[in-house]
Amino acid sequence: MKRMSRSPKFIAASMALFCSACAPSVAQTRVHLAENGHATMPVIISASADPKVKTDAQTLADYLGKISGAKFDLQPGDGSTGIVVGTVSDFNIPNLGFSADPNDPLQGDQYILKSHDGGLYIIGASPIGAEHGVWDLLSRFGYRQYFPAPEWEVIPHNQNLSISIDDIEKPSFMSRQLAYTYG
Repeated sequence: MKRMSRSPKFIAASMALFCSACAPSVAQTRVHLAENGHATMPVIISASADPKVKTDAQTLADYLGKISGAKFDLQPGDGSTGIVVGTVSDFNIPNLGFSADPNDPLQGDQYILKSHDGGLYIIGASPIGAEHGVWDLLSRFGYRQYFPAPEWEVIPHNQNLSISIDDIEKPSFMSRQLAYTYG
């Protein structure tokens, strides 16, 4: 019977892969948005924010209020603290780790959700990316809308909202269009 030997490189690579899968992940900063029905920070937009971003930020403030029972104020700011909603061009945020090109049609939908010591970033490559980030955050808190009518909307109730997150999201498809007409 022939005995098979394993190469030391294969064994070392297998062990490294196993150990990396078992290693604890780096904990992100947990940010508290509402505690006992009181907002702990406002929703922040740039003073020069696109009107679409302002509307989406107000929607976020309204829905966070419906979920938690707190009143979330919408304020202009520099993006250093608060629940920051905007685009990469709205704020100068060092070390964000997100650099999608808003003019590239394949990158405009991208956004980052990132908690930090001063709050939470919801930053899109473009205004549509920021909108997707707002709805993603609400979804993570349990919000659902199945059809555009109040009876098809699920608004959870939780007086304490907190999250620890560092995600960059981008669509898997180049187009969100559901059907093609082919002329």
